[in-house]
Amino acid sequence: MFKLLKVTGNSMNPTLLPQDLVLVSTKYKSFCAGDIVVFNSKTAGLIVKRITQFNSGVVRIRGDNPRLDSSVCNQDLDSKRILGKVIGKWRNPYRKKAGESKTLLKT
Repeated sequence: MFKLLKVTGNSMNPTLLPQDLVLVSTKYKSFCAGDIVVFNSKTAGLIVKRITQFNSGVVRIRGDNPRLDSSVCNQDLDSKRILGKVIGKWRNPYRKKAGESKTLLKT
């Protein structure tokens, strides 16, 4: 199955920008370091991050923007909370200013 989600936030800059659309495949069950995934965080909801480590059901994730960090970064997380893998992205050439669109996916 596939999901199309809109990115908000700057933690994945320059790879993903606010209002980019990402296509997420939920059929992937195997992941590795370097994959960009959508993670269902208990505290932040759906977030998109890059996997830095994946071992025996435990994953570590982070954003691509070195200036920003998240409360879910750099800690052991349950890989079962991964919704899916980002397999495509589309940049919105008619990007609205921050705060003008509904939040669908936090980075």
